[in-house]
Amino acid sequence: MTDLSMPAPQRGTTPTRRLIAAGVIRRAPAAEPSDLAVAVRLGEHALDSHNPAATREALRILIRAVLAQGGAR
Repeated sequence: MTDLSMPAPQRGTTPTRRLIAAGVIRRAPAAEPSDLAVAVRLGEHALDSHNPAATREALRILIRAVLAQGGAR
């Protein structure tokens, strides 16, 4: 015979999820990509577009990101 005194656990809930929902613990914020990583992705997309103006702008942004990271001048 099934014990009905305890509610059945909900699907997809874990002890960690219940603690987060109760506000006992917090999730770590997702790490955002660095400016350099974003600039590299932008450059990759610009190269794929075969647009000289977009490529030039992406290169300018990439150089700024490298210099901001402390790259050589």
